[in-house]
Amino acid sequence: MRMKDWNYQKRYPFGRSREIIDRRKKVLRLRFVKHWPKEQIANVLGVSERTIERDIQAVEEYGRQYGAEVLREPLEKTIWKITENYQERQMLRWQEFANAKDPGVKNRILRDIQAEDQQYYETMQSLGVVYKAPDQAVVTTESWEDRIKRLRAEREAAAENIKDDNDDNTVDDIE
Repeated sequence: MRMKDWNYQKRYPFGRSREIIDRRKKVLRLRFVKHWPKEQIANVLGVSERTIERDIQAVEEYGRQYGAEVLREPLEKTIWKITENYQERQMLRWQEFANAKDPGVKNRILRDIQAEDQQYYETMQSLGVVYKAPDQAVVTTESWEDRIKRLRAEREAAAENIKDDNDDNTVDDIE
């Protein structure tokens, strides 16, 4: 790499033109947040896969250069940023879920939401915010009304089991 290229890249790590910067921001979101494949990103943005690969390289390099600044922040601020980003990603995924028509796409989105939940809980546990991350994050499309009905039915069934157990151990049976 020539010195001129190095200085240019150092001064403008995300690109010099507004068009390149905007495209790289889109690539960043689509690749690292939504986990889209390179081919799909290239198709949507109307550029070649090689351009997307260069954009991904530039974004990764930018992250390596400036990502260390996060370590200098207080822990509370870092936790706040992680939580804020997590909530934004989850909101976008739930919006995608609501707009999706295909059941296969909906299932993929639910799996993504579940994986993101699990990763978030594990991150919070590693930072000492959460005592123990759940073994598995559960994501459901069950409505609140249905969930309340199901939980009431489970509670009534458990109460019946307890009642049946108490009926079996009465004083009359022991004598």
